[in-house]
Amino acid sequence: MRSSNSTIIEHCRHRLGLTLIELLVSLVVLGVGMIGLSKMYVAGMTIYLKSKYTAVVAQRLQYELDQAESLHFNVLEDAANLIDVAKYPAADGYSELPTANGVQFDVPDLPRGHGTVTVSHYREMDSILLVTIQISWNGGHNLSFTDSTATLLVK
Repeated sequence: MRSSNSTIIEHCRHRLGLTLIELLVSLVVLGVGMIGLSKMYVAGMTIYLKSKYTAVVAQRLQYELDQAESLHFNVLEDAANLIDVAKYPAADGYSELPTANGVQFDVPDLPRGHGTVTVSHYREMDSILLVTIQISWNGGHNLSFTDSTATLLVK
């Protein structure tokens, strides 16, 4: 007489194919893995876009800073004309700020990107100007950023 354990083992050796439960369990495991991979892909793309746009902001800040340092400013007593708007042409995408102490510009390499260059007297000293450049963008999905830099210019 054979034991019941050996009968079960022989029966399992001759069985071919998968049961429906085994198939469903493997699909669930595969689905969980795919969800994890998709979340990692989205996170990787977000990090890539943030670093790409941050590099664009840094390059544009440096460009605007170099341009501001090379300009000759009209320092007037009323502080309304601290920046020569003619040096920032509208053809290049600049427009005067309503406060008349700076210009604003679009940054086409960034989604909804824009920036400002403002000039003010540093601590009420007429011979020193504070130039502040700020760039902001909003790409949605937690992809918004604002960065700024400032420099002092001595007359």
